[in-house]
Amino acid sequence: SGSGTGTRISRITGMPFDHLTRKDFREFPPFLQNSTPEDDLNLYVCMQKPFKLFPEFDELVCGILQKDPKGHAILHGDDQTGHTDRFVQRMTAAGCDMARVHFLSSLPSHELFALYKTASVILDSYPAGGCTTTREALELGKAIVTWPARLLGGRWTLGLFHSIGMSEETKSRLVANSREEYISKAVELGTNRATRASVELEIERTIPSLFGREEAVQEWEKILMRVSPVKHCDNTPVLVENDNGNGNERIEL
Repeated sequence: SGSGTGTRISRITGMPFDHLTRKDFREFPPFLQNSTPEDDLNLYVCMQKPFKLFPEFDELVCGILQKDPKGHAILHGDDQTGHTDRFVQRMTAAGCDMARVHFLSSLPSHELFALYKTASVILDSYPAGGCTTTREALELGKAIVTWPARLLGGRWTLGLFHSIGMSEETKSRLVANSREEYISKAVELGTNRATRASVELEIERTIPSLFGREEAVQEWEKILMRVSPVKHCDNTPVLVENDNGNGNERIEL
């Protein structure tokens, strides 16, 4: 998201989103539509696609709602594939209060950013976590609770925290090492406005360092040069094999 005018817009849709409120989310129940971030009602948002929400994540969401009686979970619905129905069945079996679990359809990016903006806490899914989702939420200055998994797909959020130079104190409020820590950290941020404001302030301060980084360009250059069949950037001819459908052809570059 960004704009040179002070009004934030989605770079994807070109639409502003700062003017959008909870009233604009028609799939919210009326009491959520009529609430504001200042009300004593906490929104825990995870808009990862349902296929990315593993059974391990069910207990995290249910545990948060059990620990925070004023909490509501906002999740991504997907009726076309039936994933939502299976997810509801699993969460019900895990003891979730489904009256406080709300599913939204896919949103255009500017509406998704508005949803993040109005959230109390963003939940990183587990064990398959977010990458683009995390970057977008961080760019909006939102606190994201994560439980880094063993494999790369569950460690992007932690990596982004490191990349922006987030302090160890702030990371300790966002990075969990167990189910219990994930639930406790999410609820602490959801219910303690002072803690949340402190975390969000540091994210807003450090997130600019994620963009326009020359070392990212250099690392891409290194790997592309390493895997490219063209080994020279001077005038030295390089022969490569090209399968044109009629046998291999040698081409001079």
